[in-house]
Amino acid sequence: MNRGRIEGNWKLFKRSVTRQWGKLTGDHLDMIVVKRERLSVTNQASYGISRSRDEAGKRLAAWQGRQK
Repeated sequence: MNRGRIEGNWKLFKRSVTRQWGKLTGDHLDMIVVKRERLSVTNQASYGISRSRDEAGKRLAAWQGRQK
């Protein structure tokens, strides 16, 4: 998935979340993204995962999918 598509999906997601929970702001949601990125980077460093293939991001997304 390319970055433009991800950013577009994120904007749609943010709108959906703010419609559902009006007290959450864009800043709250942006903070969630930063924390997710930190988790991904920490996993890369801890497990020696290659950043170029974004393997940590894939593993994190798979884990998130299993949490539902």
